[in-house]
Amino acid sequence: MPEVSMEESSFEKISKSKAANNKPPQASSQQGGGGDQNKRERRGRFPGGNRSFLKRAKRFEKQGKFGRGHEVDSETYGYFVRILDVLRQNEFETDEEREAFAENSLSQTEGTEVQLSSNQLVSRVIENILPLASEKSIFRICQAFTPSLRVVVCDPYASHVLEKLLEVTSSDKWIGSDDLTTWFQNTAKYVLNNFEDFTFDTYGSFVMKKALECLSGFLPPPDPREATVFGKNKKIQEALYGKRKTNPKRESMLKDFASRFAAWPQFNDLIQQPITSRLLQNVIETVNRTEGSDEMVKQLIVRVVSVVPETLEVQSVEHRLLEVCLSVATPKRYKIIFDKFYKGRLANYAVGQCLTLQNIISSAPNEETFFTVFDELSESFTMLINGGKAGVIKALTDQCLKFNDKQKELWNLLKSNINTDTDNSNLVMAIITMKEVNDDENSEQLQMNPKFSSSYFGTIIVEHLLDFEKPSGVLKSFNELEISQLKTLAFDPKASFVITKIFKSENVPQKQKIKLLHKMKEIFVELANTKFGSRILDSIWEWSDMSQKVTVAEVLGERLPSLSANRYGKFLVENWGLYAFKKDRKEWTEHMNSKNKRKTAALAIAAEFGLDIGTTPSNNETSEIKKDKKKKKRKLDQDDEETVESEPIVEATVEEETTESEIPKKKKKKKKSKELE
Repeated sequence: MPEVSMEESSFEKISKSKAANNKPPQASSQQGGGGDQNKRERRGRFPGGNRSFLKRAKRFEKQGKFGRGHEVDSETYGYFVRILDVLRQNEFETDEEREAFAENSLSQTEGTEVQLSSNQLVSRVIENILPLASEKSIFRICQAFTPSLRVVVCDPYASHVLEKLLEVTSSDKWIGSDDLTTWFQNTAKYVLNNFEDFTFDTYGSFVMKKALECLSGFLPPPDPREATVFGKNKKIQEALYGKRKTNPKRESMLKDFASRFAAWPQFNDLIQQPITSRLLQNVIETVNRTEGSDEMVKQLIVRVVSVVPETLEVQSVEHRLLEVCLSVATPKRYKIIFDKFYKGRLANYAVGQCLTLQNIISSAPNEETFFTVFDELSESFTMLINGGKAGVIKALTDQCLKFNDKQKELWNLLKSNINTDTDNSNLVMAIITMKEVNDDENSEQLQMNPKFSSSYFGTIIVEHLLDFEKPSGVLKSFNELEISQLKTLAFDPKASFVITKIFKSENVPQKQKIKLLHKMKEIFVELANTKFGSRILDSIWEWSDMSQKVTVAEVLGERLPSLSANRYGKFLVENWGLYAFKKDRKEWTEHMNSKNKRKTAALAIAAEFGLDIGTTPSNNETSEIKKDKKKKKRKLDQDDEETVESEPIVEATVEEETTESEIPKKKKKKKKSKELE
């Protein structure tokens, strides 16, 4: 197991490093300049994730700057820079090696946990490796934090470590640990009981937010860029984040706090500041996740609605709080909030607050409310298009699919506001790029330029339009596209999914799919040689009957050598047996028909017993399957080792006949499985 030495000037790879007994780094007793300047942005500590932070840390080390917050000496700073570098490289061969490395790193903080956690760099390192630590090490840091809890809660850097401690000690992994469970409950109770002191503090409010999430039994996953310490193994991440086991005692603590929080005399001041408003949003969301919380949620919403003024500016802080209230409100309460704050004023948000409008649409609880929103936005639809509010239009298409209504009206609005010329083919291209195409210059640019800029929301909108009950309008626009335009869409990372959707949608008629298939025949080979084009061919193959499969195989069969040499095309050649098709078409057809019959029979049997073969296994089932595979592999490896040890030494002639052809194969197989791991 590798251990980072503070005297090392550079790293070797973990596999080559040797263990060494190092003295723990000594933290300086001097306090550095954390100050108010660090409160400019709470989550701005590590912009860009571990990689950019590590680069900056190394640059600061060369400049003689050893992090903000608590000052540490150059030796300690360099040690933790190397620790962070090892974590980022993530070259651990096993979970045990990763955990042992984390345990050794945490042991270097013994006796100076609070001081080191108050340093910008060291807090990052501790925060990353805490999920891998043992119960003993975690509890040691918990005990070190307890006497200085009030200071730690409001510290710019130690507060992050405290948040991670709350996450870890409340996780299901340590639910059987009395020490960690008791510490979590006492710490959460202390933070929430002193909410008057921490609510208006930048860092204290985030610690309160984390305590509330842990009590509610649900933690949202972190930014993937910050999860490098977990590596490819997601067991730790699954144990920390997502839904946890229900704990009535913790839910009771949460509801009790929410009741006191709603009755706080300073409640009216919370909605006007971003920090406190964010905390109030979290209180509403976490309480809503607990069982039997309807009355408490109603009480909080009533308090908010009574305090927020009716006339709000478009950029007001209160909007985000009202959006959260809408997302958790019953249909009756939704209507009250909507009528009071937004009805008759949605046009103002068509040129301003885009997210507010999206959330109002997305959280509409029933058809009646959605129709009210839709009819009002129809009058200002031109402003949505001209203002580039593709997210709002995407939210409208979502709800049109959900309620299966207003689909024709939405298509007519898109057609009349995006494209007013006679060339209907530009309509799909304009929606995908979310640009107005009303003049010949832009029209020619979209047709001739293969490197056009597709829009994420635009492609999603077209996919939803293809799922509409009657997608004839968008299909007509597709039929008028030139082959060069289809190629442009097919090679685009986002727009290619639109063509895939045509062959997957149940609402697209078979005649339209066949027509598009024959239109794209001339670019099949080009599609097969590209990443996104090959995915389109996969969707075509999955939809096709035998006659269409033969059509695809005939076109691709003419270019088998070049396809086999391509990184994407070779998979199509192998999976579809195109060499067999070229050699004996009749035998290939019989094989494909029998394969389809077996698949149909399996689906019929599964349907009879109420099973779904296409269903993806759950996380627990997947982990069990992986465990079984690992056990079988270990057993096979042990059997191989025993066989090799028990084999007698034979003459060279026998060895040439028996082992020369077998042993290299085994070695090659082991090497391959190791690479796959």
